[in-house]
Amino acid sequence: GEIRAPVLVVSGEEDDMLHRTAAERIVRVIPHAASQDIPAAGHLCNLERKEMFVQILAQFTGQSWRQGGVL
Repeated sequence: GEIRAPVLVVSGEEDDMLHRTAAERIVRVIPHAASQDIPAAGHLCNLERKEMFVQILAQFTGQSWRQGGVL
């Protein structure tokens, strides 16, 4: 099946487990895909830079984000 929903690939700029070309490949092959790097984060960017990760997801999904708030 073909993926029809928007896709966001989020990766840490300092990820030494998943090469940057893997994220680029995903974005190339999935229609409506986009990528976002998180600076100063590695493979666990969602844990290392939690606030930035949540802000990126909130923007992508159209949700509002308040510092210290919950989506």
